[in-house]
Formats: sequence, C-alpha cells, structure tokens
Amino acid sequence: MPSRYAGARHGAAVGQNPDLIEKVTYWCKKHYSKPVIVKLTPNITDIRVGAQAALRVVPMRSR
Repeated sequence: MPSRYAGARHGAAVGQNPDLIEKVTYWCKKHYSKPVIVKLTPNITDIRVGAQAALRVVPMRSR
C-alpha cells in the first residue's frame, strides 16, 4: 500500500488513526491469504477505537 505520509513516522501515523487502521487491515486481508494480526499502538487515547476499526474488516466470527 503506497504511503501518503512520506517522511512521517508511518507506524504512528497509521496506528493513531482508526480510518487508516481499517484501510490498511482491509488491504492486507485483500492481498494476503493467511491470517492477519493487527498490531495496535498504545499511543492512542482509547485503544478500543483502533481495535474496533480492525474488527470492521475482520469480524470475530471469521477468525
């Protein structure tokens, strides 16, 4: 997935933005047939928001 954050700290840019977590998770699931493990950053006000973004792409029942 091409980065729109050239020169930025990519992990922090993605991990603190639920929309980007969802997009990256979707892209990984679309292009990779094996299970995808989403690594969430603790540097977010509420880590549940990031987890929910990833779960919108990978629902609990499909894991």
